[in-house]
Amino acid sequence: MMDACAGKTEDFDDIDAYKAALRLNWRLWTIFQADVSSVDSSLPLDIKENILSLSVFIDKHTVSALAEPAGRKLRVLIEINRNIASGLMTTPSAGAAEASSDTDAGTPEAPAQRPKTDDILA
Repeated sequence: MMDACAGKTEDFDDIDAYKAALRLNWRLWTIFQADVSSVDSSLPLDIKENILSLSVFIDKHTVSALAEPAGRKLRVLIEINRNIASGLMTTPSAGAAEASSDTDAGTPEAPAQRPKTDDILA
């Protein structure tokens, strides 16, 4: 939704779609915040802190984008979502193969293929 609006907000043809896309993304990040903050979360503390810090940025940036609409503000959120999605799509074995290739004299394994993430979250 945000991607569809990113290039169209400069002329404000569909400000309602722009705001709806922002609110949906904000709701998603609020879910992340709640999940990470839960006592049931098994994530390591440093990852929790990083996600919560990023969530605070998302909150502030979204408020700014709602107050002063601009396509560039959507693109920042889109890039964050795509980078997060890309990292989540990486298999642990790919990281292990890269790490072992630095220390092993043998032939490193080929890294795992990442699925296209253009439509995930953004």
